[in-house]
Amino acid sequence: MVAMTSPSVTRKNLRFALHYVEMVIAMFVGMIALGPLWSWVWPGLSDLPALAAIVMATNMTAGMAAWMLIRRHRWQLIAEMSAAMYLPFLALLVPYGFGAISAAP
Repeated sequence: MVAMTSPSVTRKNLRFALHYVEMVIAMFVGMIALGPLWSWVWPGLSDLPALAAIVMATNMTAGMAAWMLIRRHRWQLIAEMSAAMYLPFLALLVPYGFGAISAAP
């Protein structure tokens, strides 16, 4: 016997997938829009991998937060998502600082 998915579960999953795609697009827009600005303001930034990673997180967070404001999300949710954007970068900066991981691809 095959279990049928209820329409409400399907709708929730579709809504989650659409929200995820919206956030990814917003982060790309943030990087595309703000990346050239940082290159102009700080020409040697790409030579500093740790700072470049934080700037990239900032660009993605700005795009995401702007889209969340447009979609009228609460400030608390925007702050939580912004923190979630920075935590992976900050967590990787510690082993990078100790030489446990490198910036080279």
